[in-house]
Amino acid sequence: MDYACEECGLRMVNGEGYSWETGETLEDKDGQMVKETIHFCSDECEDEYKRSKEAEQSGLVMEAVIATGRVDWQQLRMQKHTLIEVTSRMEKHPSPQDQEEAESLQGLLHFIDHIQDEAAMILGEGIVFCDYPGQEKVD
Repeated sequence: MDYACEECGLRMVNGEGYSWETGETLEDKDGQMVKETIHFCSDECEDEYKRSKEAEQSGLVMEAVIATGRVDWQQLRMQKHTLIEVTSRMEKHPSPQDQEEAESLQGLLHFIDHIQDEAAMILGEGIVFCDYPGQEKVD
């Protein structure tokens, strides 16, 4: 039987990956009560899925909507490159306080990456990652 990984969506066939029973009971398509089973392709996907569910249940997760039409994607890319240059300089000539600051800046870079990736799924990579139509992806 074919399944998709609950976390990443990877298709699995003929017993690839593994299943995890959540402990919840659901009604199947035939009206039978069965234990909920979730399918994963790897331990990493299972761990990420469980972490996100725990965060949701604890109230730590909040959905946010960004008006993507109001974002200047070219400006965001330039700001991201500035952060990359600053963190590279900090790594080349570190001071005692640089490690903590560099970690904070790396967190911002990861956040920008996430925003860009999410926006690209909606708007397309050309709008988010390119300065003009037909250009290769910039970052």
